[in-house]
Amino acid sequence: PVNAFLEDAKASHWAVYRSKLSLEKLKKVTLKALDFFDRRAQFDNDYDLTDDSRLYCTELVMKAYLAAGLERRLYPENELKFVMGTKKILFPGVFIQSPDFFRVCSY
Repeated sequence: PVNAFLEDAKASHWAVYRSKLSLEKLKKVTLKALDFFDRRAQFDNDYDLTDDSRLYCTELVMKAYLAAGLERRLYPENELKFVMGTKKILFPGVFIQSPDFFRVCSY
């Protein structure tokens, strides 16, 4: 349940954001996300944005929105250092800094 997921011991801050896209475009987002679900896309432990056979959480969201025409250039990747090297990762924060989304509420 959401209240268990957001309890103070697990989340010090949280926010809900909503897209500014039209309902027509949001339907495209939904269809693409459902396509990933129907294909039972596995988690992408390699964080590889070039391959749709496996997806990590933010990658799934981004690719679903790209299907509706979001501009990829507005969503930059950040470098994350791993033991075996550095990877470029798409962090959730890119959505909250975007002009395509607005905050509904936060704590």
